Amino acid sequence: MDGWLEVHDSTEQTINRLLETLLTSGVVDGLLVPLRTPDGRNAVPTLVRDPALLERAAPLAPVLPVNGATVLGRITATGAPGRVGAVLRNCELRTAVELSKVQQVLLDDVLLIGVDCLGAYGVEDYARLVEEGLDAVTPA
Repeated sequence: MDGWLEVHDSTEQTINRLLETLLTSGVVDGLLVPLRTPDGRNAVPTLVRDPALLERAAPLAPVLPVNGATVLGRITATGAPGRVGAVLRNCELRTAVELSKVQQVLLDDVLLIGVDCLGAYGVEDYARLVEEGLDAVTPA
């Protein structure tokens, strides 16, 4: 039997195809996922409803300009806008759970999707690494 998820050479591409499948199949109505900025020097948590934007998704980028759980709290402040998948690092997942205990994140209709994190660079350091071609996660 063939699997439902196509595995690529790049872990990030495989994750992005999984996210695309979740969005296009209607499992979620939107995804909170880090997207590369147009210049590629940063990745910012963004609510995505258009699967085409997932080409810029960077769930493994080692930069954390803002905690995704904080963004999730803003999105869910008055209830989630449909079913939202939130792609968060382990530290952000813990933050989301703690914020939910004080009603600063509402987890109703939220699918938490955890990705591993080996650490993060500061925004300026990450931008420099990208410029120098040293960010192994960013596809060529």
